[in-house]
Amino acid sequence: MITMLYSMTGYGKALGKVGDKGISVEIKAVNSKYLDLNLRLSALFKAKEIELRRMLGDALLRGRIDVSISEDRLSNYHSSSLVNRDAFKRYYTDLKLLCHELRLPDEHLLETIMRIPDVLVLESSDLNDSDWVELQQIVRQAIQDFNHFRQTEGSNLAADLLNRLQLIEQYAKQVAILAPQRIEAIRQRLNDDLKQWLNPDTIDRNRFEQEVVYYLEKLDLTEELVRLQSHCRYFANEIAQNGTDKGKKLHFISQEIGREINTIGSKANHAEIQVCVVQMKDELEKIKEQLMNII
Repeated sequence: MITMLYSMTGYGKALGKVGDKGISVEIKAVNSKYLDLNLRLSALFKAKEIELRRMLGDALLRGRIDVSISEDRLSNYHSSSLVNRDAFKRYYTDLKLLCHELRLPDEHLLETIMRIPDVLVLESSDLNDSDWVELQQIVRQAIQDFNHFRQTEGSNLAADLLNRLQLIEQYAKQVAILAPQRIEAIRQRLNDDLKQWLNPDTIDRNRFEQEVVYYLEKLDLTEELVRLQSHCRYFANEIAQNGTDKGKKLHFISQEIGREINTIGSKANHAEIQVCVVQMKDELEKIKEQLMNII
């Protein structure tokens, strides 16, 4: 069976150039019930933040996602800068005077002033249309790399889910085998109890059989087993369908599976069937835990 699930966790990266600038786009994601997008941008790209958020949100769907779009410091371009001369002079005058008053050395005064944020001003320019097209292409490459990671992880999760679903179906088959034996045992026990406490000659056998049939119908597990099998098939088929946003739907189906298992457990009144029910519940809990990792 071809599986089509995407993990909520993922990582993707792309490098490229916008004009003469080296650009790095990095995407990381962990689990979250909704889309929680944290976007860190170089000052050069701030004007396009709304468009970038829309582009990323449409592609990434869900998860707590950190996206960093920055100018690569290791690129081979040279960014020019300007010195705020007025600010430099003010800081120099004040600090020089302070050093003199406190009798402190002033040989590193230049280095100290250049570390002050408003002294060194990096030149920046707005993105033109050509630059914007190039930036979008790099972002798309990072998204593609990120989604490939998600799909690979999703395939591993799908294999685990289907394996646990198969175990639930196997336990359900054991219940189906045990159920008729359980019904006959209950019938025999009721008959033995009746003989022990009442005179057999005074028992209306027809009425007794009617009451037993009514009682056993209340304990019959056929409908629950049929619905459980149907839900399991629906779950497996949903995994194989095309598309990405399946986590919530699979969670709803798992709840229906749980209802049928619980009903079987409440009606079982049979030690071996209860063991199967416990095993099915255990596998279903593991399935629900894994579904938290799926988009």
